[in-house]
Amino acid sequence: QQFININWLPDATTLIADGFGVGTIDTIPVSGPADGSAVHAISPSGVNAQTCDLSPDGTTVAFYEGSHLAVMGVDGANLTMVSGLGGDPVAGMPPSWSADSSSLLIAEQTPDGGTQAAYVRVSTQAVTIVRADAQVVAW
Repeated sequence: QQFININWLPDATTLIADGFGVGTIDTIPVSGPADGSAVHAISPSGVNAQTCDLSPDGTTVAFYEGSHLAVMGVDGANLTMVSGLGGDPVAGMPPSWSADSSSLLIAEQTPDGGTQAAYVRVSTQAVTIVRADAQVVAW
């Protein structure tokens, strides 16, 4: 299995990544066997999780589930779909966390075929469009 969007968990012994083309968010022990037998899917069954990013505080992972932005704990608990977005995510562009782990910056496609950047406050799910014609986002 191939992994993309790889992040270190704060314990520095485990990685979290999305399984390329598999639709899972996985934890990978750094000292685990090379055969991949220690890889553990944390995304709930039936969720097609893609393009993840770990929050700076190491407690939450944001990802896309199809065309929806989702967040969940690094243990796979508390899955929340964020509503109020204006369009589909820009393919391959992961959400980007703020330094305080409270908000996300995302690039999304607009109904007219353009792109825009949106700021999402995770606790309230408030969405604010911050820039038109954005394809790459980072804090």
